[in-house]
Amino acid sequence: MRRISMPETTGRRGAGLGNELNAWAKAFIAGRVLGARVLHPAWGLNPRGYSRQFGTSRLDYAAHGVLRAGLPTFRMTESDFAGAYDQDFAQSVERFAQRHALRERSRFLVLVGGMWGGMGILREAYPFLRSQLLQARNTVDNLAELETAVAPHELRIAVHVRRGDFRAARPVDAPPGPSFNSALPLEWYVRVCRSLAQQLSVPHRFLLFSDASPAELAPLVEVADPVTTAHQKLNICSDLLAMADADLLVTSCSSFSTWAAALSGSPYIWHASNLFSSDRSMRIWDHGAPLDKAAADAPRGVVVDDSGVVPSTLVATLEAGQRSRGWANDLVFYGAVPKS
Repeated sequence: MRRISMPETTGRRGAGLGNELNAWAKAFIAGRVLGARVLHPAWGLNPRGYSRQFGTSRLDYAAHGVLRAGLPTFRMTESDFAGAYDQDFAQSVERFAQRHALRERSRFLVLVGGMWGGMGILREAYPFLRSQLLQARNTVDNLAELETAVAPHELRIAVHVRRGDFRAARPVDAPPGPSFNSALPLEWYVRVCRSLAQQLSVPHRFLLFSDASPAELAPLVEVADPVTTAHQKLNICSDLLAMADADLLVTSCSSFSTWAAALSGSPYIWHASNLFSSDRSMRIWDHGAPLDKAAADAPRGVVVDDSGVVPSTLVATLEAGQRSRGWANDLVFYGAVPKS
């Protein structure tokens, strides 16, 4: 019996880690449903050097090619999903299996990938992906070093400034319009960090994660005085997990930031001009869940416009969380609590 579930390769140019994780998560869920062996993405094809990070062969893409040539191959696409934003992806895989009689086959290869479906359908794969990221080379050492750089009682604010192959940043105060894979104005980050620093009355620390040059980041560093990971080697997996573990995320408009927010339970800040806007709501994509009136006043994702002014309600929530976890009143850290 040879049943394989494999993430679909995104061309020879490869994709960023966030995009690759979407395909890997879908392959994992499909593998669980079908009782199939789950393969990792073809890291060897990716020019970003992820094969070094995950300790895989640079020729893994050749092995993937052999499997595609030798096994009956079934490609699952968005049309096979055709589900709501919160639908169980496993149900779509089951329907796909029934349509192609995969249960009756002892040999097959299922290919799945793409950004379709949103983050909610991938929740089942979150523990798997966390484990893979933690096992990646240098990840644990990088995270341990970061722990020593931030005091236990400090509020952690992760700031992700994505540049690299992104399109140039639109100027602050330019006409709005959603644009994934476009850089955000550095001035927006500066204003957001300044607003947070001015309003927060509890100890806090900014953590900066970026592929931008030191010269470009200089205005932000001057305002935020952040802890950075630029000196760490093979740090993309540790950066993602550190962002996910922060108390607040200031995101870029990227799949990397989206994954960090999805893996996190903390609030995050999203740039207002990179959202679809209607009379009643704003959203990252032009489809998805209807506006939840019950939760509309306290969303986890907080929208901040070009002014960079952070809502005082978010600041109050952050401060309350920081005060509640001081070591002095935390029992498992030899702290004490008052008798009721």
